[in-house]
Amino acid sequence: MIKKLRLSTASYNFWFFFLIQVVDFVIVVINFRAVTHLHYTVAVVTDGMICALGWTFLKKLKEEDGREARAGFILGGMVGSLLGMYLTRVWG
Repeated sequence: MIKKLRLSTASYNFWFFFLIQVVDFVIVVINFRAVTHLHYTVAVVTDGMICALGWTFLKKLKEEDGREARAGFILGGMVGSLLGMYLTRVWG
């Protein structure tokens, strides 16, 4: 039988904002690399993804205010940039 993992509100907020920022920054780095190397299709698709994720993110951000959410937001951006650079290193 599978047990459901129950997180406190603070933990949920941290992980939500952390994961969203990781995804967001990976997409932004991919977008920057695509623009730099003139990969038009990738640039346009990632632009759309950034806009869609940003819209969703801003709606959620208005509802939350706390240290955990802020920490997840900041750390997720940092990790996302590094991950995005690692994933796109083949573009030079």
